[in-house]
Amino acid sequence: MEFLRSVGAFAKRHKKKLIATAVVVGAGCYIGTKVYNKIQEAKTLLDQLNNEDFMKQYEESVKSEQLMRVHFAHSQRVADSTVNQVILSLRNRLSQMLDVDSLTSKLRTDASLSREERVETWEKLKILSLSRTMAAVYALSLLSLLLRVQLNILGSRRLAEAKASLGSTGEIGTEIGADSLTDEAKARFMSHAAYIQGEGLNKLVALVREAVFEVTNTVSLKTNFDEVSLAGLLRDIRAKIEVSKFDTLKSVLNYADSTAETDSATKQLLDESLDYLESPQFNLVLKSSLDACFDTLDSSLAVNFVTHTASSTSNSANTPSITSDGSTLPSTSTSSSSSSSSSSSSATVSTSTPLPSSLPLAKLLPRISRSFDDILKLDPSSATPTNAFLQASCTQAVVEFCSLIYFH
Repeated sequence: MEFLRSVGAFAKRHKKKLIATAVVVGAGCYIGTKVYNKIQEAKTLLDQLNNEDFMKQYEESVKSEQLMRVHFAHSQRVADSTVNQVILSLRNRLSQMLDVDSLTSKLRTDASLSREERVETWEKLKILSLSRTMAAVYALSLLSLLLRVQLNILGSRRLAEAKASLGSTGEIGTEIGADSLTDEAKARFMSHAAYIQGEGLNKLVALVREAVFEVTNTVSLKTNFDEVSLAGLLRDIRAKIEVSKFDTLKSVLNYADSTAETDSATKQLLDESLDYLESPQFNLVLKSSLDACFDTLDSSLAVNFVTHTASSTSNSANTPSITSDGSTLPSTSTSSSSSSSSSSSSATVSTSTPLPSSLPLAKLLPRISRSFDDILKLDPSSATPTNAFLQASCTQAVVEFCSLIYFH
């Protein structure tokens, strides 16, 4: 007992020192264990590096991953190329459904129109010009995303089957071969994308036209817009569509009833694509794509204002004065044939004539209409599409979403 009391007294006298010693010893043991484990891991790694079989498997794994990345990138280029192939038909359909050119021609050539008829025609031109350009942005973005989803699903199937067929290594070797899906099943699956160019496009045009009317019905053609207020007008129209009617917008992509599909392979593909299209993540990806496309539109329209300059020839030819009744017709045609020359003229930098800080909406309408041709620009001579809007639509969020589909 005397011994225990002496030990206790010693512990009380040297309490802090004993605690410090315990901490130091404990920390030393912990660090020593960590260092030992790291040394063992390093030895294991060195042994593996000296093992030919391990190094061979490692090199094959790196090659496989590189190949998968190359194939994934190829799938995205195919999507761009596919969109580029259908742009012409999309542009033609929108031009017919929202016939800006006939109204422009009517105002230019029909001298028998009364003042009331001219004002009414101008109001129609306002609605159609804005509707056509905005519908083009939505159609391009939606179609691009739809085709990316479809093509990456097909690529994912091909990759999964290639991995499954290579036994214990799990590596895909030096190439990705054909999959078990028949050409007919793939064609049937991809053909459903035509919905957006038919019934889906009808829904889209009706939706956009209604939103444009609601926002601009009370906006006079004489109202001046600068770069900021014009972008704000487009945002207001977007809000009408994307905030209160987003489900209607997405219905443009509800392109298939898989229950009516008789081919089981095609039905599986449709079900998988609809799962992705109806996911919350797709909503974010779609918004990202639309934001990028509308930012590009804002930038293209901004060149009409004071921060830029244009040639006096282009200004005088393309920007007429507006009369008190809003009946003067801008001399710029909105047709495809004239838009390219107008675009090149407006892009000409001058040393003389500065652009105004704001313009009446009537003078901006032909410029808004010309954007339609830029949005649905066709470049068949280029292996890589140069359409700025198509490039903008493929945001980082879109790439990550496609990667999720492809490598899932």
